[in-house]
Amino acid sequence: MNWSRSACRHPSGLSPGPAARASPATSSTILTQCEASACSTSPRAGLVAIAAARAGAAEITAADIDPFCATAIRLNSDANGVVNKFLGTDCIGTDADWDVILAGDVFYDKPFADRLMPWFSALKRRGAEVLVGDPGRSYLPRSGLEPLGVYQVPVTRALEDAEVKRTTVWRLLDAIAEQAFP
Repeated sequence: MNWSRSACRHPSGLSPGPAARASPATSSTILTQCEASACSTSPRAGLVAIAAARAGAAEITAADIDPFCATAIRLNSDANGVVNKFLGTDCIGTDADWDVILAGDVFYDKPFADRLMPWFSALKRRGAEVLVGDPGRSYLPRSGLEPLGVYQVPVTRALEDAEVKRTTVWRLLDAIAEQAFP
């Protein structure tokens, strides 16, 4: 896989479609070339999955437990001319042999973050690439992540404390996967 630090800027040609509910995903800054299978798990999984498809991912699964997301993801995928699978169940702890895990804005809650890191670490140990987009949430791990890029992302003032969030795309390092979460 060829991972680039100069990945696509948002909206990177994406058409949010009629079902878009939120501002662009923080990890929509994906990669410039990928012939892998990808799983996008985040509050904006559909948009990240569309970006992964546009970047060349061979197979994409968008995962979200919100039942309304299935329709939103289908409509937005159709509007962007891409095909994504949808997983509407809690996929934490599962492994469908994804090559890349794309997680956007998932460290907003301590119990959720505590569930994610062991799962991300297990996926990383078996060889998956784990990329996380995060706007500086409180429960983002403070070590074991390598920054790949920093972006200014327009957000909805009704949902955030500013009109633009400084967002970083991180890569989970091997060392944290091997040491911190057996």
